[in-house]
Amino acid sequence: MTPRIAIVTGAGQGVGRAIAVQLASAGHRVALVGRDSDKLESVAQELAGPSLCISVDLTDPSGVEAAFDTVERTWGPADILVANAGASLAASVVDTTDEQW
Repeated sequence: MTPRIAIVTGAGQGVGRAIAVQLASAGHRVALVGRDSDKLESVAQELAGPSLCISVDLTDPSGVEAAFDTVERTWGPADILVANAGASLAASVVDTTDEQW
């Protein structure tokens, strides 16, 4: 398998952490993205390969763009995106604004 560049959101704990660990153990470079830098650093220490910790609030579009820019400047464009972080909103898709999304 050719190593890839992966971005995992919500990587500081739970499912995101587990996915990041598996991707790293498969030989991929993993960008750990989340709000809690201490949790991201803890996960990075568990990984078998190269990692990058990016603390960002994913509800901020400029923060998301900056996170992707950081990965691309460091390693190149991402091959894998695991969009694990999220928030909930009780609204129909039709009625959801960009800001709510």
